[in-house]
Amino acid sequence: MFVLKRDFELLSGSPGLSHPPMQFGTANRFFCTDCGCTVYATHSMFEKIIFPVPGTFEDMDWFAPQAHIYVKSKLSWVHLSDGAPQFQENYNIEEVWPKESLVRLHAA
Repeated sequence: MFVLKRDFELLSGSPGLSHPPMQFGTANRFFCTDCGCTVYATHSMFEKIIFPVPGTFEDMDWFAPQAHIYVKSKLSWVHLSDGAPQFQENYNIEEVWPKESLVRLHAA
């Protein structure tokens, strides 16, 4: 999931920061200082984008996955029946994402 920074607002709390190792660029992981869960991340290759963790939103009714990635490592009891495409690993976003999403990504 990605959100343009201008459209993102953290409503409460002051997250901690870590810098996980990356093969390319620099990443920042912002986490809840109470429980340690990642809330969102940023990456130097995408300066205008925030990568929030969808499970951290209070209301998830507006969100629906467009694809499931790395399903080869999902737990056996997880059943993906929402009709979204499934990929054993990652996928080529240029082939899968809707055109309007690609336009927003490239503009950012």
